[in-house]
Amino acid sequence: MELSSQAFDKIKSKKKLYLNAYLNEDKTPAIGYGTVRYPDNFMPEYSGNVTLGDKIDQDTADFLFKYQLLIYEECVNNFIKVPITQNQFDALVTICYNIGIENFILHPALPLINSFEYREGIGLFKVQYKRDRLYMPTKREIIQRESEVKLFLS
Repeated sequence: MELSSQAFDKIKSKKKLYLNAYLNEDKTPAIGYGTVRYPDNFMPEYSGNVTLGDKIDQDTADFLFKYQLLIYEECVNNFIKVPITQNQFDALVTICYNIGIENFILHPALPLINSFEYREGIGLFKVQYKRDRLYMPTKREIIQRESEVKLFLS
């Protein structure tokens, strides 16, 4: 499956655009909508990790963001083994994007979803895990998970 254009636009609307490289929350150079590494064979002047001083335009930022989301689509496609709707797929890709691939793969919600226990599984995503450990979510994370669960259940 592929992310719907509505879900893409919603994810993008929550991100700030930076046309000049900046240091993200992890103090890692990023650009565009949060890209930290350029795709292989992207552009001769840009390869490997983003470095401070890099500059891009809006079209390049959009391309990089779409490319970045492909990784999360692939993760959901590979780790969800049961039939799901477009809204469920969009919600899971958004969750994967927001919590990270490792946290998504290790999350105890996946076995439930893959056992056709959709409601129980998606509800468990409200419980925050990082690297298989519970942690206290921020208010923003709580609101984000509630939005994703609502989309999944719609």
